[in-house]
Parts: sequence; C-alpha cells; structure tokens
Amino acid sequence: DRDVRGELLAFCDGPVRAAYYGPQLLSVYDSERRSGIYWLQDAAALPWYETGAPFRFLIDWIVASPTCQLLHAGAVAGPTGALLLAGAGGSGKSTTAIACLEDSRLRYIGDDYVVVDIDPDSIVASVYATAKLKSLADVDRFEGMGKYLVNQGRAASAPDGATDSEKPMFFVNEHAPDRL
Repeated sequence: DRDVRGELLAFCDGPVRAAYYGPQLLSVYDSERRSGIYWLQDAAALPWYETGAPFRFLIDWIVASPTCQLLHAGAVAGPTGALLLAGAGGSGKSTTAIACLEDSRLRYIGDDYVVVDIDPDSIVASVYATAKLKSLADVDRFEGMGKYLVNQGRAASAPDGATDSEKPMFFVNEHAPDRL
C-alpha cells in the first residue's frame, strides 16, 4: 500500500519510514537509530536516475526537520545569497542552473535537488554534484559541455515526453568544480 512517491503508507510516520519505488528499490530509515537501508535485488536493474540522485528518500528523511528539507528544486548563488528555482518538470530549472556553469557571476548549487535550512541562517546546499538536461538537443545550447556527458550513448536524443527517458547528465564537480 503505497502513495504516489512510493512511500509505504504503513511506515509514513513514526521512527521507521519505508518506501518501495522504481524497479524494486526499497529504502528504510530508522530515525531513532539513525540507520538506513537501501536495497535493490539486482544491481543491473538500477534505474539511470539513481546514478545522478542516489539515496533520495534516505537523504530526505535524514535531513528533515522543522527548519530543514530536501527540495525538488534548483538553486544558484551570487555573492549576497542564493535563489531557489522552483517549478514543474520542464519549466527550465535545470537549464537556468546549468547556464551558471558558463560565463556567469552566479554559481551553480543544483538543478534537481537541494537542501534548504532556515535556522539559524538560511542555507541552500548542493546535494548531488550532477546536472541533467531534457535531451541531447539541449546540450548543444551549452558550448563545450557535450564532452563532459557521462551517459552520451544512453541519453535521449530529443525530448519525447516519456518520464523514463534517460536524461543527459554531467558531474559538475569533475568538469567545473570552481562553479559549484
């Protein structure tokens, strides 16, 4: 008995939380013991998106507090603060954040998941040093970034509307650590 995200309804509150999602992925976290399990029966069945954002449920549960949350959002930063990029899928969060990897005064924090903590000061932190675009057609908008793709042979060549199409992905810490 699961919700839309895959959280098991019998374990959605209390010290033990669990989610069953993707192709047979199971995450379980015990907040009292501060211990978690990430289980997949066959490593070959690991979905492509887990490479760019592994342990999402566990991280969400670990950081969750009244002042801190894992957000499905992008973020960029300037010398005086950060800006959250929120919106529905396909609204341009990733494109905007990735544009900061080029010639920009802004720095890249994240394009898909960030942690926001508002106590004692507001902090926006990178969780994954990855950047993803919709398709290989979008990579052409960013000069020179194509050579940094980690999944060139598997990424979708054009957006087809399918949610399971593999997105082109970069590891920002490997090709632009000074921009992260």
